[in-house]
Amino acid sequence: MTWVRVGEVEITPWTAEAVVGPVEVSSAGGLEVRHRQTTATPFRWGFGLLSFRGAQGLELGTVKVWPRPELSACVLGAGLSPDSNSGVLVFEPRSYGLAWVRAGFPLSVEFFASVALDLPADRFEAPGFVTSGGGILGLVRSGNFGRLLFGP
Repeated sequence: MTWVRVGEVEITPWTAEAVVGPVEVSSAGGLEVRHRQTTATPFRWGFGLLSFRGAQGLELGTVKVWPRPELSACVLGAGLSPDSNSGVLVFEPRSYGLAWVRAGFPLSVEFFASVALDLPADRFEAPGFVTSGGGILGLVRSGNFGRLLFGP
């Protein structure tokens, strides 16, 4: 897995929904996201809602995220696979945070996503489980005590 910067959003008093940027989701499902507040403020922000919007809408659900100066992590749709692997991250500030923005405190949030590489189709084969000719070794029961041996 590698971490990729998806984008940064600046929240204004009129922001109802901010599109962070495009992101790809592994066919294994789920998306891990890290986020952090990039503007300094003397208080802690309330939560916002983070979603992945794919071809069929909010396919991986929605999670609450709290902007903080340090990196925080969350997972969208653990174990769920979207119809289309590509979509966008969407951040929606809530009214508590927008009230502070209207009072003159800026809010910018930066997002990173983990890009999981899809595993190859032969991922269950390993050099120790195939013959020198490439044939798959099976398991053979040996004895009465549950011992297993590898055999052709």
